[in-house]
Amino acid sequence: MKAQLSAEYLLLLVVGLALLGISITALVQISELEKKENDVLFLNTAAQDVLTISNEICILGDGNKRIYSIGKKVFIECNGNEIVFSLNETEVRKEGKCSFSCATKEYSSLEILNDYGVIVLS
Repeated sequence: MKAQLSAEYLLLLVVGLALLGISITALVQISELEKKENDVLFLNTAAQDVLTISNEICILGDGNKRIYSIGKKVFIECNGNEIVFSLNETEVRKEGKCSFSCATKEYSSLEILNDYGVIVLS
């Protein structure tokens, strides 16, 4: 009788530990997905802000400039009319009215300047 109770308690303990392990794995996956979603939202906001400012400066003409603080270090790459923002393996692409020129590197703030129809990010 005592052996049967010990086996039942041991089985309950094993089942409990298995459920705990499954729960921890699920929580870790949810946390990683939430972080990635936050990165996507942050990058979309920052990229849209820069694009809006860039399009405004493009329309206003040569010599116009604005300063924009991103808030986090974000990797930025310029390819013609396209600007690419990256953070923690997440990437957002936006296309502007003018061509972009920038050094491909990390930025936490930007000076956005219209230089004869080319938007220069520095």
